[in-house]
Amino acid sequence: MSRKLIILGIFAAALPVSVDRPGSIDDSTGTDVSLAAGGGSYALVTRGCEGNVLTKDELPFRDIGGSVEHRFPGHYRVGVRAGALEEGHGLERDNVYVNPNLSVDWRRASLGVGGILSKHMFTTREGDSAQIPISAHLRVGSMRKYLALSFMEDVPLYSAGGYLDATLGFRRWGSDIQIGANFAGPYDRPGGLLRVSAPLGQHLWLDAKGRLGESQNLTEWGAAVGMTWRGGTRKSRFTPPATRDSAVPDSAVTPRE
Repeated sequence: MSRKLIILGIFAAALPVSVDRPGSIDDSTGTDVSLAAGGGSYALVTRGCEGNVLTKDELPFRDIGGSVEHRFPGHYRVGVRAGALEEGHGLERDNVYVNPNLSVDWRRASLGVGGILSKHMFTTREGDSAQIPISAHLRVGSMRKYLALSFMEDVPLYSAGGYLDATLGFRRWGSDIQIGANFAGPYDRPGGLLRVSAPLGQHLWLDAKGRLGESQNLTEWGAAVGMTWRGGTRKSRFTPPATRDSAVPDSAVTPRE
């Protein structure tokens, strides 16, 4: 119980001050670069044919991930994610992967898909493994408030959430915030998610990400910290309307003779 309180306390402390933000729809090109690292543990539970628990164990992990993403004028983003992880007692199992991807953004929606190449298959529930060849996301709503579903897009993959996430994203206290739930691997049961990204300057952002759940009285958690450089000259839709629309009034423009 004390571990859960500590983890929740860290998340709560990070909330007001500091998620990976879905790609913005900007009026210019630019490149974003992210890097994050974290760790945690998940429950390895084996069950019988009738669902009865046969064995259970808490396995630690640590992971690191990064992404580079370029925004083109209009609707398109092209990027690549990559990561490495170690898991198990003694961290004896490892994996590395690369994930090139393409996204199409509209004012109130975003759709993305990518391919995944990995050294080994990915760990799933009950100690099984599977080859997962794709990543994808769907976002519905404006960039100020939206619902998103993402698959194999977390950076890092384990500690930032897991394989399949559903989140509510919004803007608060000058930061980009996502809250939601993770529903698939490597964790045994669903868990809650919190991701927050806070600006440290014009282009530099601090990212804090975490996941917390429980299975068979074993804590399933992950936490990661990272940085993102959001490059390019932007006119982001996150800009408050009063600022974004503050163009030079027509009365101040002298007509050309």
